[in-house]
Amino acid sequence: MQILVIDDHQLFRAGLVLVLRQFHPDARVFEASSVTQALLHTPAATALDLILMDWHLPQEDPNANVQRIRSQWPQARLVVVSAMERLGSLAQLPTMGVAGYIPKSASPQVLMAALAKVLQGETSMPAPTPAPPSMAAPPELQATFQASRPPGLDFLAPLIEQLTPRQRQVLVKLQQGLSNKVIARELNIAEDTVKQHLSVIYDVLGVRGRTEALAVLTDPLPPR
Repeated sequence: MQILVIDDHQLFRAGLVLVLRQFHPDARVFEASSVTQALLHTPAATALDLILMDWHLPQEDPNANVQRIRSQWPQARLVVVSAMERLGSLAQLPTMGVAGYIPKSASPQVLMAALAKVLQGETSMPAPTPAPPSMAAPPELQATFQASRPPGLDFLAPLIEQLTPRQRQVLVKLQQGLSNKVIARELNIAEDTVKQHLSVIYDVLGVRGRTEALAVLTDPLPPR
C-alpha cells in the first residue's frame, strides 16, 4: 500500500500519518505540503493506491489540483479532507473523480472506515446536512445588511447558514474591512486560522479572494 498525504499544516499531516499507520501498518506514506511539491518530489512512476489532499492549499486552486492529481496518478483513489463541515459547493466532487470527502473534525475511526470503503471501490461522501436554526446569520451581520443593503442580497442568507459560528464571526470582521492580523487579534485566534476560515468563506461565496468577497457583500448579485 502506497499513500500520499498532501496538507500544508505539518502537525495535522503528522497526525494523519499516525492514523494511516494504524489503518495499514505496512503502508509506505509520502508527504507533501502542496500538490506542486507532491508532483516535484513524488516519483511519477510511484504506483500510489491512495491520496489524501487538503481542499484548501495556499496559492493553489483546489479544482485544478484535482485535475493535476488525476492526470499524474489516475489509478489512485483520491480523498479530499477539509475544514468545511458540510459539502456545500463541494457536492460535485464525485463527478471530478474524487472518491471520498472527510471533514477534518472526523474521528480516527470515521476516517479509517471511510478509507476502507474507498479502497473497496466505493465512494464515501457524507450527505449535506441543513444548518440548525441557531446557525442563522449573527445579529451584527444582519444589522449591517439591513442598514444599507442593495436589492439582490437575499441570496446571502442560505450561504451564510453553511458557515460555522466562528466562520460567521470572521465574515463580520471581513465585511468591516479588517486585515487578517486585526481579525486574528480581535477574535483571539491565530492568523493562519483566519486564513483557513477565509478560504472556506470564499469557497461558500463562490469568489476567489477578499476583493471579490467584499464586492459580493456590498453589491447586488449580477443577473444570471
